[in-house]
Formats: sequence, structure tokens, C-alpha cells
Amino acid sequence: MPERAVHLASEGSGAVSLREIARCAGVSHGAPRRYFPIVAGALWANLHGIAQLWGWGSLQLATGLTDPGPLLQAALDAHLGPER
Repeated sequence: MPERAVHLASEGSGAVSLREIARCAGVSHGAPRRYFPIVAGALWANLHGIAQLWGWGSLQLATGLTDPGPLLQAALDAHLGPER
């Protein structure tokens, strides 16, 4: 699993902050809010939703997955582009 998905999977919803999203994207911590407020908010909401639903066990039931990595990676790739 790529590094940014591993971090989010291991840290849980607490790792889902705009500062962490900026770090994963390789930009300053203020860049998401300043330049992409709607995109940054959408990514945060997406990752936070995955983390919450995973924590509650809902995603495991709905998807049959035993690892949140593919879901986290899909969300990150959709918003930030594939990891280089």
C-alpha cells in the first residue's frame, strides 16, 4: 500500500486534516484552503467519511474488504492524482 494510504489507515480519522492532506500532496499547509477550498473540503469529507465508516464497521460489511487501503488510495488518487 502506498505511504500516504498506510499513514491514513494506521492513524485513523485523526490523520484526516487539511494539514495532513497538504503534506501528502507536497504543498504548504495553507495551500489547500487558499487555492482549492472546494477540492480540499471535498477530499477531507471523503477521507473522513471513509475513516468513520471503517471505524463503525460499515465499509467492511458493504465491500467485504479487510483493509481500508484500497478505498483510501482511490480517494487520494481521485483528488490528488496517482502517487509518484
